[in-house]
Order: sequence, then structure tokens, then C-alpha cells
Amino acid sequence: MTFKIEDGGDTTSIVNTAGTGWETLSFDFTGRTSAGITAVSIFFDNGTLGDAAGNPGFWTFYLDDIQLGMAPPPPSGGNLATNGDVEAGDLSGWDLFPSTSGVQEASTSNPNNGTYSARIQNTQPGSASIIKQANLGVGTVSAGQTVYITFSARGSLVDGGVAFAEFFCELTGGGTDCAQILGNAPLGLDPNPDVWTDFSFTYDIAPGTDVSGGITLQLTATTGGAGTSLADVYYDDICIATTMGVCP
Repeated sequence: MTFKIEDGGDTTSIVNTAGTGWETLSFDFTGRTSAGITAVSIFFDNGTLGDAAGNPGFWTFYLDDIQLGMAPPPPSGGNLATNGDVEAGDLSGWDLFPSTSGVQEASTSNPNNGTYSARIQNTQPGSASIIKQANLGVGTVSAGQTVYITFSARGSLVDGGVAFAEFFCELTGGGTDCAQILGNAPLGLDPNPDVWTDFSFTYDIAPGTDVSGGITLQLTATTGGAGTSLADVYYDDICIATTMGVCP
């Protein structure tokens, strides 16, 4: 089947069909059209002389729901996080940036759900131990979308220790076009280190923002300058999505 843009030239796109039943066909004219187009032409078996009178079953065609316009962005899908519930039993899917003193591990100690949670223990004063879900949704996340982020956290914060959740719009090849501390403050963990707190955030990616390198969620265990400072933080059930209702 040939679909032709009537622009005074020969701008066509050809797609093969199965020949029976209804099919959804798409014709890509990206970068090949201009303003002022008012007509299109459609050809079946272009170059072949048809015989609708003699063989109507073979030479009768039906068209419906023809749409002409900009292609929609690809669907964003569900949870963009990889191993966000840590049930792989390790920190695969996460980018790890540990401090010089402490641990980063999948822990079985009192998870929020399932068997594991991500533990970030930082005992190095004046430093941040970081794990990231990095460069998610390349080619699917776009400017103007809302990002929904949920997770649970608990832990011990001593002598200036804090925990942060940060969001970034990534550029292809490195760098960022947006950066935001979620909640504009350290995470408010329960004083009891064994009690989980649920967190929920949204981030509206401003129109015109460059997200060609995807988006990133960064979780930290950050210490203060005192030699006794400690941040021992557990994270679980991380969900990142661009569709409302995907994240609990």
C-alpha cells in the first residue's frame, strides 16, 4: 500500500499488508513534509491493473480512522526503576558511589516488603554515599511530563547525618538540565530506626527541558563534619513512573 503526500513532488511511503482482515498501518514522513499540504493519495498494489469487477473479493479495500499529524511519543510504560524493590538480592540495576568508609548492600534486615532492601551505611565524616537509578526512560520520557516517585526509607542518623532524595534531567553525553532535592529538604525519617516511612513526590519536567539522557533518581546517606557523624539508611520499594497510578 502506497501513501503519497500531495506536495508537488514524489513524497511517498510504502507499507506491506497481509491482505486479509483489519490492520493498523503507519506511514512515517518524519523530516519529509512541509507546510501547506492539503491532500493525500492512497494506492493499493501500485502499478498493478486491478479487477474489482471480475474479482471483487481480492480488489475491494476498506479504510477507516485515517489520522494525519505528529506522531505521539512512545509509551512510557510502568515502573522505570530496575530492581527498585531489591528483590534480585543484590544492587544490580543501581549505579553505586560509596563513601570511603561504610557499606552498600542488599540487606535482609527488616525490609519494608519482600526479602531485601537497599542499605547505605556511611561512617566517613563530611561525605555522601550514593546509589542511583540513572538515565531512565531515554527516548520515552519527555519535557512537559510529570514524573511520579515513591519509596520507603528508615535508618539511623547521628550527629548531622541526613538522607536526601534527588532528581535529575540528564543530557546525552553527561551533564544535567534540571536538578532538584525532592521535598526541598532532607528526608524526614522516623526517629525509630526500625520504622519505615513512605515517601511520595512528583516532579514536573518543564517544557523545553533537555532529557535526552533520561532521568535519574539519586538516594543518599550523607554525614556531617563531626567525627561521630553516621548515616545508616535503608531504602525499599522504589518506583519511578510517568503515568499516574503506576506507583503506589
